[in-house]
Amino acid sequence: MRIIDDYIDLIKTRHDLPSDRAAAKLIGISSSSINHWRLRRTWPSDRSMIKVAELAGIDEQEAVADLHIWMAKTEDVRALWQKISASLSATAAMLFLVVFLWSPGISEAGQTANKHAPAVQDVHIMAFLYVWLR
Repeated sequence: MRIIDDYIDLIKTRHDLPSDRAAAKLIGISSSSINHWRLRRTWPSDRSMIKVAELAGIDEQEAVADLHIWMAKTEDVRALWQKISASLSATAAMLFLVVFLWSPGISEAGQTANKHAPAVQDVHIMAFLYVWLR
Protein backbone atom coordinates (compact mmCIF):
# COMPACT_ATOMS: atom_id res chain seq x y z
CA MET A 1 0.00 0.00 0.00
CA ARG A 2 1.18 3.44 -0.89
CA ILE A 3 0.42 6.61 1.03
CA ILE A 4 -0.94 9.79 -0.55
CA ASP A 5 2.53 11.37 -0.48
CA ASP A 6 3.81 8.55 -2.71
CA TYR A 7 1.14 9.26 -5.31
CA ILE A 8 1.84 13.00 -5.30
CA ASP A 9 5.59 12.45 -5.54
CA LEU A 10 5.12 9.95 -8.40
CA ILE A 11 3.11 12.55 -10.30
CA LYS A 12 5.82 15.16 -9.75
CA THR A 13 8.58 12.78 -10.87
CA ARG A 14 6.67 11.33 -13.81
CA HIS A 15 5.71 14.76 -15.16
CA ASP A 16 8.90 16.56 -14.11
CA LEU A 17 7.04 19.00 -11.91
CA PRO A 18 8.94 21.28 -9.51
CA SER A 19 6.29 21.65 -6.80
CA ASP A 20 3.06 20.48 -5.22
CA ARG A 21 1.45 23.58 -6.69
CA ALA A 22 2.32 22.39 -10.21
CA ALA A 23 1.01 18.90 -9.38
CA ALA A 24 -2.22 20.41 -8.07
CA LYS A 25 -2.67 22.36 -11.30
CA LEU A 26 -2.15 19.18 -13.35
CA ILE A 27 -4.65 17.27 -11.19
CA GLY A 28 -7.12 20.13 -11.42
CA ILE A 29 -7.33 20.98 -7.72
CA SER A 30 -6.13 23.80 -5.50
CA SER A 31 -2.63 23.70 -4.03
CA SER A 32 -4.19 23.87 -0.56
CA SER A 33 -5.96 20.56 -1.31
CA ILE A 34 -2.62 18.80 -1.80
CA ASN A 35 -1.34 20.39 1.39
CA HIS A 36 -4.41 19.12 3.26
CA TRP A 37 -3.89 15.64 1.79
CA ARG A 38 -0.26 15.59 2.88
CA LEU A 39 -1.26 16.71 6.38
CA ARG A 40 -4.08 14.09 6.46
CA ARG A 41 -6.67 16.80 7.12
CA THR A 42 -8.77 15.76 4.13
CA TRP A 43 -8.66 13.03 1.51
CA PRO A 44 -9.19 13.12 -2.24
CA SER A 45 -12.63 12.30 -3.60
CA ASP A 46 -12.90 9.02 -5.49
CA ARG A 47 -12.91 11.01 -8.75
CA SER A 48 -9.77 12.95 -7.74
CA MET A 49 -8.05 9.74 -6.67
CA ILE A 50 -8.73 8.18 -10.07
CA LYS A 51 -7.15 11.25 -11.73
CA VAL A 52 -4.19 11.05 -9.32
CA ALA A 53 -3.72 7.35 -10.13
CA GLU A 54 -3.86 8.02 -13.86
CA LEU A 55 -1.23 10.78 -13.59
CA ALA A 56 0.96 8.67 -11.28
CA GLY A 57 0.78 5.64 -13.58
CA ILE A 58 -0.86 3.47 -10.92
CA ASP A 59 -3.83 1.15 -11.39
CA GLU A 60 -7.04 3.05 -10.59
CA GLN A 61 -8.58 0.18 -8.62
CA GLU A 62 -5.50 -0.11 -6.44
CA ALA A 63 -5.50 3.64 -5.84
CA VAL A 64 -9.17 3.77 -4.84
CA ALA A 65 -8.63 0.81 -2.51
CA ASP A 66 -5.68 2.67 -0.95
CA LEU A 67 -7.86 5.76 -0.52
CA HIS A 68 -10.50 3.77 1.34
CA ILE A 69 -7.85 2.15 3.54
CA TRP A 70 -6.66 5.64 4.55
CA MET A 71 -10.20 6.89 5.13
CA ALA A 72 -11.41 3.88 7.12
CA LYS A 73 -12.61 4.90 10.55
CA THR A 74 -12.54 1.42 12.07
CA GLU A 75 -10.02 -1.41 11.96
CA ASP A 76 -12.52 -3.92 10.57
CA VAL A 77 -13.31 -1.64 7.62
CA ARG A 78 -9.60 -0.96 7.09
CA ALA A 79 -8.91 -4.72 7.15
CA LEU A 80 -11.65 -5.29 4.57
CA TRP A 81 -10.16 -2.70 2.18
CA GLN A 82 -6.69 -4.17 2.72
CA LYS A 83 -8.06 -7.58 1.77
CA ILE A 84 -9.67 -6.10 -1.36
CA SER A 85 -6.37 -4.41 -2.24
CA ALA A 86 -4.45 -7.65 -1.77
CA SER A 87 -6.96 -9.52 -3.95
CA LEU A 88 -6.56 -6.94 -6.71
CA SER A 89 -2.78 -7.28 -6.55
CA ALA A 90 -2.94 -11.08 -6.58
CA THR A 91 -5.35 -11.06 -9.52
CA ALA A 92 -3.10 -8.71 -11.49
CA ALA A 93 -0.06 -10.91 -10.77
CA MET A 94 -1.93 -14.05 -11.76
CA LEU A 95 -3.14 -12.50 -15.02
CA PHE A 96 0.38 -11.37 -15.85
CA LEU A 97 1.67 -14.87 -15.15
CA VAL A 98 -0.99 -16.52 -17.32
CA VAL A 99 -0.49 -14.11 -20.21
CA PHE A 100 3.29 -14.43 -19.98
CA LEU A 101 3.28 -18.23 -19.82
CA TRP A 102 0.68 -18.68 -22.53
CA SER A 103 2.20 -16.24 -24.97
CA PRO A 104 2.99 -17.77 -28.39
CA GLY A 105 6.70 -17.00 -28.16
CA ILE A 106 7.09 -19.03 -24.97
CA SER A 107 5.12 -22.00 -26.34
CA GLU A 108 7.08 -22.05 -29.60
CA ALA A 109 10.37 -21.93 -27.70
CA GLY A 110 9.17 -24.83 -25.55
CA GLN A 111 8.23 -26.85 -28.63
CA THR A 112 11.67 -26.35 -30.08
CA ALA A 113 13.42 -27.41 -26.89
CA ASN A 114 11.10 -30.25 -25.94
CA LYS A 115 7.98 -31.38 -27.77
CA HIS A 116 6.27 -32.24 -24.43
CA ALA A 117 7.05 -28.93 -22.70
CA PRO A 118 3.86 -27.02 -23.68
CA ALA A 119 1.61 -29.79 -22.35
CA VAL A 120 3.51 -29.87 -19.04
CA GLN A 121 3.42 -26.07 -18.92
CA ASP A 122 -0.38 -26.07 -19.39
CA VAL A 123 -0.81 -28.61 -16.59
CA HIS A 124 1.28 -26.47 -14.22
CA ILE A 125 -0.76 -23.36 -15.06
CA MET A 126 -4.07 -25.18 -14.60
CA ALA A 127 -2.89 -26.61 -11.26
CA PHE A 128 -1.82 -23.14 -10.12
CA LEU A 129 -5.20 -21.67 -11.10
CA TYR A 130 -7.09 -24.48 -9.38
CA VAL A 131 -5.23 -23.95 -6.10
CA TRP A 132 -5.39 -20.16 -6.32
CA LEU A 133 -9.10 -19.95 -7.17
CA ARG A 134 -10.30 -22.53 -4.58
